[in-house]
Amino acid sequence: MTRQQGFALFELLLATVLVTLLAVWGVHAMVQRMHDAAVGNDAAWALAVRGALKGFLSRHEQDIAVAAGSDALVVSGFPDWSEPTLAQLRTAGFLPATFPESALPGGAVIRLFRQGVCPSPDCRVHVVLHARQPYLQGASLRVDESRVAQWLMATEGWGGAVQPLDPGRIRGPAFSFANPPWAGPALAPGTPLVALTSEQVSTSHFLRLGDPRNPDFQGDASVQGTFSVASHVQVQGALRLQRKQVAGTACSTPGDLVSSFDASLLVCRDGFWAPVAAQHPGGFSMNQFHDCSSSQGLSTANPVTGDCSCPVGAAMVQISDSGPQAWPEGRTQGFLCVP
Repeated sequence: MTRQQGFALFELLLATVLVTLLAVWGVHAMVQRMHDAAVGNDAAWALAVRGALKGFLSRHEQDIAVAAGSDALVVSGFPDWSEPTLAQLRTAGFLPATFPESALPGGAVIRLFRQGVCPSPDCRVHVVLHARQPYLQGASLRVDESRVAQWLMATEGWGGAVQPLDPGRIRGPAFSFANPPWAGPALAPGTPLVALTSEQVSTSHFLRLGDPRNPDFQGDASVQGTFSVASHVQVQGALRLQRKQVAGTACSTPGDLVSSFDASLLVCRDGFWAPVAAQHPGGFSMNQFHDCSSSQGLSTANPVTGDCSCPVGAAMVQISDSGPQAWPEGRTQGFLCVP
């Protein structure tokens, strides 16, 4: 009987230990799930802000690249472009007006910094969003590696952290910078963050309105509308004017240049298309028997018009008269065309 009681006591003790272990494991699993859910919320919030910052960089990257100071975006609502706030992003429309202030440990900080030749159009602009506090195990100073790993998975490759084994870098799958890449204290190991590099902002590779960079086109370019140039035009090849006009016909815009049908250059002057070169309007002579020819049958036409006339806009002035002559010479009169 005593032996049976001993076995029963042992079984009770074993059952108690198992129940206690299961309870501890269950509590730990529940706490871990709570931590995972919290990290997932942190990551979702951070990725939403990263999307807003992508829109911010798409609009202002080149302004920041050439900025001489951090106040270059004051008129756009950002007194210091190197540290834009969530409130400023909401006001500028990059975030919804009801977007929450922060979900990261201790709050969040946005930092923009430049690399390369700055300020210049070739300057690269990057942004990092980081928590003010690291992921730690309870009240201890040890990094919570589990939450850091969960953060890296939840941020879908865009996130990173300061790793305890490499505290001199802030890095993730898509970036790696010195800790910190801006002036100031280093981020603590275990600090979660997301980054957006200049290379990840696709619009930085395209021209935009007011872009100061030289596009250096290597092929043909077609423009359907008016092409305005504020300075000089340099042409290494030939300049072809496709529009054709006739000298002496009406025009509307003074200074316009076109080509004539004989490939000469015409300019709109005083309401008419006129040759650009100072061409003399010529002259001619007429015979009473032979019209625009001499008694020997040679043409006496104006070489400018091709007949015995003056160009439009020129006045005909008589300069000679042979007087009455017998056949076949006849009377010949000479005329000069005066502009």
